[in-house]
Amino acid sequence: MINETSRDQTSQTTARLLEINVKEIAQLVPTALVILVVNMLVLVVFLKTKKLRTPANYVLFSLAVNDFMTGALNIPLFIFVAFTPVISSNTVRFHLGFLLTAVHTLTAIISVYHIAIATLEMYLSIIRPITHRLIIKPTVTKVLLMVWFISAVIGFIPFAWFNKTNHPEGVKYFIGYIIFCFVAVFFFPYIFMIYAFIKIFRAIASGAGQSGTNETKQRHKKKLARERKSIMLFVTMATAFSICWFPWFLLQLLYSLKFEPEALEVPAHVFTLVRYITSVINPLLYTLLRPDFYAALKGLFKRAGLSVSPNCGLCHLRREERQRTHIFREDHVRLHYLITSKLFQMSLKNKQEITMDKHCNTPYFKYGEIATNYQLTLQ
Repeated sequence: MINETSRDQTSQTTARLLEINVKEIAQLVPTALVILVVNMLVLVVFLKTKKLRTPANYVLFSLAVNDFMTGALNIPLFIFVAFTPVISSNTVRFHLGFLLTAVHTLTAIISVYHIAIATLEMYLSIIRPITHRLIIKPTVTKVLLMVWFISAVIGFIPFAWFNKTNHPEGVKYFIGYIIFCFVAVFFFPYIFMIYAFIKIFRAIASGAGQSGTNETKQRHKKKLARERKSIMLFVTMATAFSICWFPWFLLQLLYSLKFEPEALEVPAHVFTLVRYITSVINPLLYTLLRPDFYAALKGLFKRAGLSVSPNCGLCHLRREERQRTHIFREDHVRLHYLITSKLFQMSLKNKQEITMDKHCNTPYFKYGEIATNYQLTLQ
């Protein structure tokens, strides 16, 4: 009778856990799919568009690879280890759980250092433009490979005391490792990024009142607007990363310090999901806020017969037609003025008279009996 009661209790507990696991999986699978789709879109746009293959965009491409790995490896492994009954051995489950923690730490370190490198590139382009011109693709590739290697070393350091995990000495090692991650992942990168952001904003503000002709001022204003948008992109990415990943590292530290597990249950559940949001935010930010990525994305959709415009397709086509007509008229007036000025200068030099065609208002030169008609044919 007691055996039957214990069996019933065990079966009820198992059924309850399986129900909870289904709920967790239902939350994680859509997140993984969204991460895969948006980052795959970024990778395809980058590989299909040669104009995007600049040194600065190689950093964003590498970051998209890391975010794609989150949806393709981290979340599936997390579901497999924590929420499925496939692994019956506690030893195997423990080994995979240890690997899962290392992989998450790896992706977090890669993300923050990619954001720091992108900030450094922006800092050099504005503060040190001469040095920025020396940056070439092979140099950026070497730096990115170094970041991946160093991140892998830091992420897998805990395997050095894997056999001592359940001993007090191993717990001390892990606490020291988490503190090191706080310094390496948050303190040093964010100290540099805050310094760079302040310097960049000051440089942009000091250059806002530049004097010159109206055309020069307009070009300068557009340049400053692009720079502000770019720097706000990286500020947003850095802020989102800190909000999503700082609590996760803090929870690891609190668990290692034997803080009350029941009090950490709800925050752990929330920030287990929140930490993955950065892998969605990053590609959405630099595809929508960077003009080069956005233009390439629109071109990709146009080639596929789609439209990324929020308005209807007909309105989008009409707007483009009006823009082309406006550009055509501006180019026609500008080039007509340039040709007329050039011909006038030539007439003064050669002491010839300019006569204008009454029908199309096109300038003619009379050199003896030969009449040369300068007409502009716009494609």
